[in-house]
Parts: sequence; C-alpha cells; structure tokens
Amino acid sequence: MEKELQLKADEQIKSYSKKIDFYTSEYTVEILAQKVRAGEYTVPAYQREYTWDKPRKCKFIESLIIGLPIPFVFFWMNDDTGKLEIVDGSQRLRAIEEYFNNRLTLDGLERLDLLNGTRFEDLPLARQRKILNKSIRGIILSDDTDMEARVDLFERINTGSKVANPAEVRRGVLRGPFMDLINELGANQLFIKLAPVSAKQKKEREPEELVTRFFAYSDGLDGYRDDVSAFIFRYIKRMNE
Repeated sequence: MEKELQLKADEQIKSYSKKIDFYTSEYTVEILAQKVRAGEYTVPAYQREYTWDKPRKCKFIESLIIGLPIPFVFFWMNDDTGKLEIVDGSQRLRAIEEYFNNRLTLDGLERLDLLNGTRFEDLPLARQRKILNKSIRGIILSDDTDMEARVDLFERINTGSKVANPAEVRRGVLRGPFMDLINELGANQLFIKLAPVSAKQKKEREPEELVTRFFAYSDGLDGYRDDVSAFIFRYIKRMNE
C-alpha cells in the first residue's frame, strides 16, 4: 500500500472510531430478567417484534443452563431518560424474562431432555440460584455514539442472523416526512404491479427498498463516499430534514 493511501486509510479509521464510545458491564441473569420485566430497557422500533419461536427460545435457555458462552448484549445509553436501549439482544433478553417468570415451558431439548415439560420453578432451589447468578456481559454505547454508528453496529453483529434487515432498521430509526413518502410509494398499487416481489420480499420491505434506492441513486449519488448502507442512511436522514 502506498504511503499516501496508508495515511488516508488511517485517517478514515480514526474518523469512524471516534463515532463509537462504549464501556462494558457484567449483569446477572436475575438482574436482566428483573429489568426487562420492569421495563427498564427500551426496544427500538426496528426490532420491536418478538420473533423467536418456541424451539429457538428453548434451545437458548438450554444453552444458558448448561453454561455455554452467551453472546454480548449491546445497549445504548439514553441520557435523556437514563434508560438503556437494546441495540442487539432483545430476543435473548425477552426469552430470559419469559423463562424466569415461569411463562415458558421447555420443550424439544436434546442435551437436557429430562427438563422437557418443566418450567424454571420446577428446578431445585439450589439450581435456580446457580442459574440466576450466571452473568452475561453487556456493551453499553454512550450517548455520544451517533445513530448511524448504532445502526451500522446492529447490521454488522447480526450479519447472517434472522433479524431486521436494513430497510426495516431505517424504517424504525429514520421516521420523518421523506420516510413517510417512501412507505406511501412502496404501497402504491401501480408500483406493486410494475415491480412485483414475492410475499417474503414484501414482508422484508423490498418495495420500500426499491423506492429508496431509486431516489438515492438518481438524486443523491454525488454524495456517495463509502458503502451503500451508510450512503442510503445519510440520504434519507438529509431528505427527512
């Protein structure tokens, strides 16, 4: 790599790194379950839906009981409310809350098949305490971490997972008049007829994505600097304003 290119690449790394400010913390399973139940954590609109089916929830709880490593939970600290917004991990946290408040009956377990048909309250008290004291690490993004960086983080850590796609994320965090127009045009019957998509694509907001890219590429391409996702995010944000 040429010296000039090296310097530019290093400056780019520094510039983006400044957008992300975070610290780590350890939470016991008991505390996490209590805080979710009490509404101490907020779930952003782009991941509001509780999408995990029962087999996936049960498999996750089985992993937790066994003691397998659990992925970090990412939060964003909202200085206005003092609450933590869940950037990633809402499905895991809601499964924990459901199980430890005895609303989830385990089923389909393979390693711990003797627990099938049971709830948390059915475990011996000593085992309950051991599980409740297990810890999960949280990464807390400070209020200085901007929205674009948070969305970028959400997309990167969920690559390949069954989670909200970029169009759903933008729909949730970029609410405004231009996003309203995108949603309106995406539902236009003539557009749907001229640009048909499958039922699965429709559910994943493909019509809205096509409308968004039409405007972004035809009107704002001179502002393209890096990757497509960041470019479209900035374009919608600018047009909303």
